[in-house]
Amino acid sequence: MTAVVRPCAMSLMAAFLLGSCQPDASEVAAAVDAGVVLAEEGKFSEAKEVFLRAISLDSTYAEAHLRLGYMHEVADALAAAKREYAIAARLDSSMAAAHYNYGLMLAKEGDHQNAADAFNRAIDILAVDPDSALAPLPHYCLGLIHAARGEYDDALQAYNRALEFSSDLPYVHNELGKVYKQRDQLEESEAAYKRALELKADLLGAHYDLMTVYMRMRRPDLAAKHKRLFEQFRDQQGG
Repeated sequence: MTAVVRPCAMSLMAAFLLGSCQPDASEVAAAVDAGVVLAEEGKFSEAKEVFLRAISLDSTYAEAHLRLGYMHEVADALAAAKREYAIAARLDSSMAAAHYNYGLMLAKEGDHQNAADAFNRAIDILAVDPDSALAPLPHYCLGLIHAARGEYDDALQAYNRALEFSSDLPYVHNELGKVYKQRDQLEESEAAYKRALELKADLLGAHYDLMTVYMRMRRPDLAAKHKRLFEQFRDQQGG
């Protein structure tokens, strides 16, 4: 009896048949899901291989490129991560995470203008398709860019916008403290640093900067307190 061969059933034995097969969307999605599980378990090399497999099945699957970008970033292969994020953003222009992560790579390269454009694109997408976990982050990153340029009003606006989405982000409060200190608004700076420390008591930079704020406020007792705390946490963290 002659065996009945379904399309692609012999793909492992006859590679040339792969070219005639249409990508199976469910198979690609399942591969990406499996890769995500591996990544969450810390099995980054295995996850990377699964994402590469998904891309080999369908090179236009944007999320596979996004996830592969994460794996490159974990491995500190930033140029490769940037490439994958750019591909994901091109394949799916509505993917906020791709634009955001592409912006991060640009910012690390010092390309602040194009990074800001990517963050603003992510913000526009999130306004239409909200993601509560991601929503504050592009605003925070825009704040960092504005602050680096000395655009303190814009930085404050961006940080406060981030806090509207999530008020319990210690690093955002910490950056607010820095901007207020630059503007010589010492009471506002003090309040921002104290809030950062309420959320993360061992935040070294906040203790150090709060020490300098209290020195400028002529509060040597509180300056000494935060100097001690800075040194204590620095030693604990091996700094």
